[in-house]
Amino acid sequence: MNDDRNKKIQELLLFSDRTLIHLNSALKEIDSAGNWGAFNTLTKGLLESFSKNDFIDDVSDELLRAKREFEVLKGLLVDLDKDFELINVSEFLAFAGEFFDGFVPNFSHVSDLVQSEITIRRAISEIEAIRLAFASYNYRKF
Repeated sequence: MNDDRNKKIQELLLFSDRTLIHLNSALKEIDSAGNWGAFNTLTKGLLESFSKNDFIDDVSDELLRAKREFEVLKGLLVDLDKDFELINVSEFLAFAGEFFDGFVPNFSHVSDLVQSEITIRRAISEIEAIRLAFASYNYRKF
């Protein structure tokens, strides 16, 4: 039983890392939008639709990859929650459900870009907190 729980914790850590990789990659794409916006201004929108569509596709692809990894993470978290009271799982899953199921990046205006960045940073922070809680528990057990 204890070995099974430790294995699930290791898997949770792995899938939280994998989810974070894709969320951070999406954030990096958003950060690069500042460069895209400056270039677009200099070229007076010459490549606007091409660049913007590529940019939105890249961010969306990373968020889709993050969602796939998160689905496994969510299952592990729900399963492990039976044994632990490290975090408020229901509150996190409510936020994560909104984020992964309802979040559609919109980059029509700079304010949309900033709001998307804030939302992704919150998701990263939430997953890092879960990872830290289980990693510190796992570390204490050995």
